[in-house]
Amino acid sequence: MIIKHRYALDTNRKIIKILQKRNIEYNIESGILIFTIEEDNQYFDEISNQVKIKSIVSKEFSRKELDEASWYSVRSIWTVGYPLPEDEYIEATFDQNRYCLNCRSNQFQINSYIIKPFEWKTRFFCTLFWQDRVLMVSAKCLSILKESQILGYTEKPVLNKKKEEYDDIIQILPNELIDGIDYDASRIEYIWACPVCGTKKYFPPKGQLTIHKEAFNNINSDYLSTVTQFGKYGSNRINIISKKLYDTIIRNNLDKNLEIEPIKII
Repeated sequence: MIIKHRYALDTNRKIIKILQKRNIEYNIESGILIFTIEEDNQYFDEISNQVKIKSIVSKEFSRKELDEASWYSVRSIWTVGYPLPEDEYIEATFDQNRYCLNCRSNQFQINSYIIKPFEWKTRFFCTLFWQDRVLMVSAKCLSILKESQILGYTEKPVLNKKKEEYDDIIQILPNELIDGIDYDASRIEYIWACPVCGTKKYFPPKGQLTIHKEAFNNINSDYLSTVTQFGKYGSNRINIISKKLYDTIIRNNLDKNLEIEPIKII
């Protein structure tokens, strides 16, 4: 696994000199200094201590690491639009008896998303702005999941502005939530507990997501979400897929615009 940190900050001559001295590539766009550095770079600590802002973390895994895993995290990196109506989609989509207005967590969906139309072209999975753990699939993709006997999801129609169902856009919702994350091993930072609902919130994992093997006992699904919610505000849970679903995605070339990472089981 290779962990990369992407930084974007106001142009800083001192940091530029360090980057030049350490042969770290960078760009300046509209006065913003942008660069990426790997954690195993010998100068990572020196540079990250100078920057003193949070980075955007990405991880790269070898084909061997992916093929040998039994569970994976997954998300779409193709975002097709905003849920509608933009100012009222929370009230229109989620159970208001469980939703917390203070921290915007506990978004338990009861109604279908309303979105503008789009074309899949060569893609099979997508997500939405503000709801980046939502997974929607094409009719072709859904047919493949059914033929492969993938378990653990509910199909939910997606609607247009007239509240008519799309024929070729279907949301898949995980039926089960899984606990058992090892926060230290995953390098997950605690943010806060909402003073209104008490929900504990965390930053996304900086390392490889690590889950205790006992958490998978009695799990009969190929598609899950975490109990843990990520981000200071909102209700982003990590979606998890089984080896069977991963193999189905790879075998049928459905992985375009998907970010898939192996989970470490301990």
